[in-house]
Amino acid sequence: MGTRLSAMARCASGGAVGKALLVSSPALVPLAMTVTPASAAVIAGKCSTGQNFSPETAGINPNLYAQVCVEKDSSGVFRAKAYLSWGAAGQNDFHNIDLQLRLEKSDVVKKTATCDFTSRMNGTVNSSGYCYTPWMSLPAGGVTGDATLVYDSRDVSGEKAWELHGSPTL
Repeated sequence: MGTRLSAMARCASGGAVGKALLVSSPALVPLAMTVTPASAAVIAGKCSTGQNFSPETAGINPNLYAQVCVEKDSSGVFRAKAYLSWGAAGQNDFHNIDLQLRLEKSDVVKKTATCDFTSRMNGTVNSSGYCYTPWMSLPAGGVTGDATLVYDSRDVSGEKAWELHGSPTL
């Protein structure tokens, strides 16, 4: 089962992986918290080459750039990580835009996370963010990160998916 947190919450956590605090603006009252056990320092990682994409929208088509990685820390646990950046966005062009991230072992999904970039991409012309799966203990070898960007632009064409190139094996 996956973890769904807003990209804003992931980034607002100061890069603290696995920790997110969603707060209501007026009262600053905590609404939800997800905590993953602390992990040691990342000691190894492999990433896909950068990928560019420009989805069709009713307005100016934004320029997206994505990269998918797999990381291992000094205690031997793994996570998948994805980086997404955009330019020429901020036009309120999307009903929804989610990054669905998967940590896989020999092409079998082990952990997932879905990060919702809708509000950030609709409200910010140029920005970026990360998405992470929870850490997981796996036997070494054959571990990869993979991702799909699922989006529904306001051009009334319905939901579409951009399959990203997965990371090399770690």
